[in-house]
Amino acid sequence: MLGPRIFFGVWLGLIAGIAPALAIDVVCIEGSRYKHFATLFDGDVEAMARYLDWPAGRRPGPEHCRAALVSGGITSEREEGPDRLLAFILQQEGWLAELQLASPGGSVTQGLTLGYLTRAFWLKSRTVQIVKGQPLTYQPDFAPAPPSFETAYANLPAMTPPAPSIAGWKAYNVNQAGLAQIMQRSSRCASACGMMATAGSDRSGPVYVHRARYTQKAPSKPPTPPVGPGAPPPAAPAAAPQKTPYLDMSMSMARTDEGLIASERANVAYYERMDAGESFIRTFKATSSLITTSAQATRFPRFVQDFLSARCESDPEHLRTLDLQLRAATSQLSTRGAGVRLDLAPLNQSLLLVYDRRRRVEQCVAAANERERLAAFGKQCARGCDAGAIMKAAMDQTKDIRERGSK
Repeated sequence: MLGPRIFFGVWLGLIAGIAPALAIDVVCIEGSRYKHFATLFDGDVEAMARYLDWPAGRRPGPEHCRAALVSGGITSEREEGPDRLLAFILQQEGWLAELQLASPGGSVTQGLTLGYLTRAFWLKSRTVQIVKGQPLTYQPDFAPAPPSFETAYANLPAMTPPAPSIAGWKAYNVNQAGLAQIMQRSSRCASACGMMATAGSDRSGPVYVHRARYTQKAPSKPPTPPVGPGAPPPAAPAAAPQKTPYLDMSMSMARTDEGLIASERANVAYYERMDAGESFIRTFKATSSLITTSAQATRFPRFVQDFLSARCESDPEHLRTLDLQLRAATSQLSTRGAGVRLDLAPLNQSLLLVYDRRRRVEQCVAAANERERLAAFGKQCARGCDAGAIMKAAMDQTKDIRERGSK
């Protein structure tokens, strides 16, 4: 059986002409520091604890980060990827809830390990596409922002248990506008970045996928020919081998087929383990090695979806989709009404009813995820947050999934 070095996530820079960072960078999204969230709850520091049902006596520090941006390429060096992410997770002491992903991909092995760490700590994942020159906009993961039309707020009923208020949202947005901005280069989550994206306990945003690829090995440097009297004349330079950034043309078709099918089996086994959804896996398998295609994982793994729908007495993803569709419709109709008088009151009222139901269900979902995440951190750190032991467990799972592909 072949053991080729598979390059599952070739640099996006080769596609878009942008040179990515050499290794992933994990930084706190400033607006997600816990000291800012009291504003959402009208200054009541304990309201968020009640909203998310935090255990008695367990509270984050004001500087702890709830969300981190993961950007840059995934190298083959463990200390430049998994070790870096794990160190950041442990530094937040269980209060990191979400990874926002803007990596072009890289090493499949390290991508798998990053994915297992994401799931082991029950982190949410959100992929981002940042237009060059535009800052990253942070949206809290635990509550949907209200609709933007002002006149409807008066008709929005108060929500219990404690929840972000309309006045709180306005104050929070003003506060966010004054914080330091993250100006990320144009990027998206592609290739091996999808390992983290699909490992999220609550997932959103597209992943750009493709079938497995071979890395292009650097050509060996030819020996320096002897010079001086009596030296043979220099040989004519050999024809340059055909190259692509995605496949090794020195391989035969048979070896390429055998090796990359083995890699695909490992990738599919991983996506099935993370329950990314049939549509995601189908798109991955159907996309040529030479291009990338947008794929969308289901918001939750299937049995998590069943659990939350039963616990929260509603389908959270259905409500989210309906809410977003109504927002889009009201926005489009309000801008297209030039010269035509449109009565949007009925549509706005429908949006308010859906949003009111959704924010209550999302509170239930957020609290359930919060309890699960804090429990997962406690399990991983039951013996004092032993980074070596945690990393070994993630690497063992990575090894197991890659070995399945070789059988």
